Amino acid sequence: MKQVISILIYVFLYTNVFSQSFYLNAGAGAVTYNGDLQLRNFKPNAFLPAFTIGIGYHLNNHFDINGNIIYGKIKGDDKKAIKEQLIARNLNFTSSLLEGNILLEYNLFSTDDPPAINPFFYVGIGAFHYNPYTFDTAGNKVFLQPLGTEGQGMAQYPDRKPYSLNQFNIPFGGGIRYKINEHISISAEASFRKLFTDYLDDVSTTYPDSLALLKAHGPLAVKYAFRKNEIDPFARYPNDGNRGNEARNDTYYFILFKLSFTLPRGNSLFRNGVVKSSKSKVDCPGKVL
Repeated sequence: MKQVISILIYVFLYTNVFSQSFYLNAGAGAVTYNGDLQLRNFKPNAFLPAFTIGIGYHLNNHFDINGNIIYGKIKGDDKKAIKEQLIARNLNFTSSLLEGNILLEYNLFSTDDPPAINPFFYVGIGAFHYNPYTFDTAGNKVFLQPLGTEGQGMAQYPDRKPYSLNQFNIPFGGGIRYKINEHISISAEASFRKLFTDYLDDVSTTYPDSLALLKAHGPLAVKYAFRKNEIDPFARYPNDGNRGNEARNDTYYFILFKLSFTLPRGNSLFRNGVVKSSKSKVDCPGKVL
């Protein structure tokens, strides 16, 4: 009885949910970021690998909805800056990114009978996790958010709250899709993120008072708030000097190449098995002699 129920549930889900309206995708590409430690938007050597998987549903001839998970890594380093004052600041960071999003996608041409190449555009909502870190002189990883390097959480700076490592974003972008056959297509896309934080890189505003920071968060916070003295032993901590630019939030963006597979209709689940099609019958055992 349990086996019969299992088969019925499986067939129901397959024929009613996983029809040709659903598709799976997977892909890879690159990700980079723009912020206080990387001012240029498109810096080729700043792109790092990114990977994605997702599932989508054709709502109608032009609109799809899809959900995706994307993983990548971003980084920035003052040593690669152009301006001398930024190089002298000597800050750097690296962070993994794990994002989940839901996108509403518009296909320029009807998906019922599309041309070989079909441009598309999308916008949605997403959530992501990040955790900026740097390295000490011995090469050990040091996570920056717990240090409060800009006085986050200190009574002296009530407007500087500790930033969350989990944030919402607004993804938007577009690309082109090439249909290989009824079930398989490939695509290339570029997507951007509207963020609500300026702390992807742990840099945003001014240096906090060094003595207050030392008392509140300890010597490590002071050490990683100001790193110019690592390359200039005569450098002095600039109390209340500009450390970053809080006028503009950080952002990141992807370039991705995907392979999509449209799931076959549920009634073709078993070509040679129990269920062959919506018109086929369920084979029953013969009479027991």
